Amino acid sequence: MVKCDDKVDGLHSQEGTDCSNDEQENLLIYRAEIYRLESFKNWPCQSIVRKEDLARNGFYYLGDRDRVQCVFCNAILSCWEKGDNVIEEHKRHSKNCPLVLGKRTTNIPYSPSQDCLPDVQPAYPEFQNYTKRLESFNEFWPKAMKQRPKELAAAGLFYTEKGDAVKCFQCGGMLRNWDPQDKPWEEHARWFPRCLFIRENNLMSPVRVPLHREFIRRRKTSLGYDESLIEMFELDRRRRGLPECEDEDTFVTEIEKFKVQQESHPPSQISNPPINEVVWNFNEENLGNFDEPMGYDEVDMGGRACVGCKRTDSRDSLTLQPCRCSCCDKCLDDLTHCPSCKTKVRAAAKTN
Repeated sequence: MVKCDDKVDGLHSQEGTDCSNDEQENLLIYRAEIYRLESFKNWPCQSIVRKEDLARNGFYYLGDRDRVQCVFCNAILSCWEKGDNVIEEHKRHSKNCPLVLGKRTTNIPYSPSQDCLPDVQPAYPEFQNYTKRLESFNEFWPKAMKQRPKELAAAGLFYTEKGDAVKCFQCGGMLRNWDPQDKPWEEHARWFPRCLFIRENNLMSPVRVPLHREFIRRRKTSLGYDESLIEMFELDRRRRGLPECEDEDTFVTEIEKFKVQQESHPPSQISNPPINEVVWNFNEENLGNFDEPMGYDEVDMGGRACVGCKRTDSRDSLTLQPCRCSCCDKCLDDLTHCPSCKTKVRAAAKTN
């Protein structure tokens, strides 16, 4: 018979419990079914109760015998027997769980189509091999950099031999102007979340990608805010050089302040941003199925002028991140900050 515990490692499993940073990160990550499923990698009871059924119903594996925990109600169930119904046992032991009651939660369901990644040719096939990428850093990589060649190569990056600029062999995305605390896997996933290499390796990488833009976007919209408001809010933060709000409480606090600010200034009093700072409205109509991966992080910006030389006919046009201004490959070499908006250049993606 399935048993229900109410304590984990001496901590009472109720809302408001003081959790360590690692525990809070797990709660954040396991709201996505795909990460819950991944936690069952060493699940010993597949013949008794399927890990797929457990993950679908909010549970992740605690790594101890057959103990699992629901991320939405904190109930811990164990002692599973053949024939047990996950849904019924969840209801029986945690009748007020929001997932059980069908209430709105921050759950992100998993679609099998997420595993069907397209066969996309690498942008730089000569660096597909880890050893080749590692060799690209020999002698030339600045010794003062905190990011080590092994870390960068493992994250799919090779050295361009220009400053601290590196590129991904798969998506061709460029990363540069590294800060000492920046981590290669995290920055690659942050700026190029649709890179095929990132999508194939995000469950095996040293980080669990809570920064994954799709995950963050869905979590924010699940709080009830209109996507157009979120995009306006995040554009405003980028223009002011502020970081993205990945913490839920911070996001709610800051976007509420932004709403008040918008309501107190009629649209006629708010100047429109320059066209080179306008971002796409990331809704389902514009992007199609968000679960469908793209091989390259390319942006069609319609032949905009380079912020450096002002030319519009460059065939090697790039979109700067995070400001999304346009720049040609030649001018990019000397840029640390965008000449137009003064934002620090962190990455550059090829423009269609």
